[in-house]
Amino acid sequence: MTAAPITVGTITDHISWTDQIYGRGSREAPIVTFARPERQTDSYTKTALKKVDWKRDYIVQYIPLSTPEPRQPDLVGKLVSLVSIYPKEGRTRDFINPDKTPDWDVERWPDAIMMREVFWFSDPPVLKDILPASSFKAISSDARNRLGEPGPELYEAIKDMEVEPVLDLYRSRTALEYLRTAVEPNPAMQVVANRRTGKAGYVYALSLPEYPGVLKIGSAFDPSVRVCGLSTAVPSDFTIEDAILFDDCRSAELEMHRRLAAVRHRADREWFRCTQAVFRATAATIPGRVTAIA
Repeated sequence: MTAAPITVGTITDHISWTDQIYGRGSREAPIVTFARPERQTDSYTKTALKKVDWKRDYIVQYIPLSTPEPRQPDLVGKLVSLVSIYPKEGRTRDFINPDKTPDWDVERWPDAIMMREVFWFSDPPVLKDILPASSFKAISSDARNRLGEPGPELYEAIKDMEVEPVLDLYRSRTALEYLRTAVEPNPAMQVVANRRTGKAGYVYALSLPEYPGVLKIGSAFDPSVRVCGLSTAVPSDFTIEDAILFDDCRSAELEMHRRLAAVRHRADREWFRCTQAVFRATAATIPGRVTAIA
């Protein structure tokens, strides 16, 4: 059975904003960043959070044609990311993952809003090739250092395009603390990735260095949020070894447990003596996958 691809239309029908960026740096810092001109005292993040419905709206990010010294020349002029946000603002530097080194000037973009979901376009389209000239000009010239309003033409142009989820984003203390204290205890903030079914989410495989050779297999709308809740009860942090998106993640989790029953560590625990390769091979046999499995 071939897995159904994830498309923009699978995820949302609310493409309300565009954002100009200079490279796909969401693994370095999972945030939407903004510059602050010398005469501007307030961060644009406050305005953005008033405009964006964080529970519903998605932001399409693109690398403008006028990008000076682009870090990823092959992506200049293209749509690269589809992201959503949490209602959490702060300093860009506080959100940088400690195991990453950004190759951009953090001080030029000092203000940030924390991302909630990130999807990369599988085949990034050239923005000017998919929009009418008038729409392209408005977005590309008037939206610098603020969120642009693309209108319905952009959604219609990209709704059938495939995207790939970016997982395991958060490493900074600021982001992890927000997930632990504001998101993990509040189910209302754990927004389902696929709003079409209301059941979509990830079946994940987690590991702990103290327990080599075993994986914790469960399901969640957002594995990063789930890891934050689990990590408070163990000596070290969990690592997300893998996560597969299903249209009904709870049913897929139960089926995964059934198929791996022979290697279950204990009947009343979600730990299994298997590798990430076994996890992925088993997931490939379960119906309802949204994420394609290589």
